[in-house]
Amino acid sequence: MSHESLIERFLHETGMAATTLAVLSGINRTRMSQCLRGQSSFTGPETIKLTDLIAELRSIVRDSQPFPIDWTDCAAIQKLLQHRR
Repeated sequence: MSHESLIERFLHETGMAATTLAVLSGINRTRMSQCLRGQSSFTGPETIKLTDLIAELRSIVRDSQPFPIDWTDCAAIQKLLQHRR
């Protein structure tokens, strides 16, 4: 399975928008969109960054159960990530 497919699966499972993942990862929104549509591929460093970020986000999801996460509040998610690091 490609990295892009794994990212798409995460987005689908969590209901997170690709634009939110772009903001949280620091990857340009246009670039994120192009990669997820198959028009381009993530570079090695981008793949590592996204893989690590998704692992952290999955941990937040696990720890917050049964409460849902508001993925539209990027500032709050970034604060959660900073506290966990």
